[in-house]
Amino acid sequence: MFAIDHQFFLFNGATQVKFFVPKFHLPAHIAVCRSNYSFNYGKGVGRTEGEAPERGWSDTNALAPSTREMGPGSRRDTLDYHFGDHNWQKVAGMGKYGNQHTSNALLTYFTKGASLHRKLLSAATDMAEHTISHNELSSTFSKEILDSWTNQVEIWENDPTQPNPFETKVQGMSYKCYIFL
Repeated sequence: MFAIDHQFFLFNGATQVKFFVPKFHLPAHIAVCRSNYSFNYGKGVGRTEGEAPERGWSDTNALAPSTREMGPGSRRDTLDYHFGDHNWQKVAGMGKYGNQHTSNALLTYFTKGASLHRKLLSAATDMAEHTISHNELSSTFSKEILDSWTNQVEIWENDPTQPNPFETKVQGMSYKCYIFL
């Protein structure tokens, strides 16, 4: 018999799941959402935009003429099959430099053919530049200010009920969206 190692379960008691709003959609939300649910402020998130789940829908647009004629069960099975195939191609293509299964170059780059190796090389190459930029920016502030801000961020990350250091603190200052017609 095999022993079950519970540390590999997603919901093992120690795992925390935090939900974010994808960056393209975030500006349409109120200021509190923009600061509390932004990928930019998520601990351990890194630099991502969160739009990858949205891109998969474009692959299913061609299914619309067929699935609109189906009953609910058949429609669900067909969509599940296509989403499963899309996910499999994405996982199988992670180690490749490209994917020959699609003719759309942009789709290949962003989804199925997005090479984990290419992304790793890009991240390693950019790391030195980002580290230098971060150190140059940090050197313009006193150690006390940096320590204070870091402490505020860590307190908020550990307990989101504490004041959010990313929210606007200036009275009357807010984000506004202007539409010019």
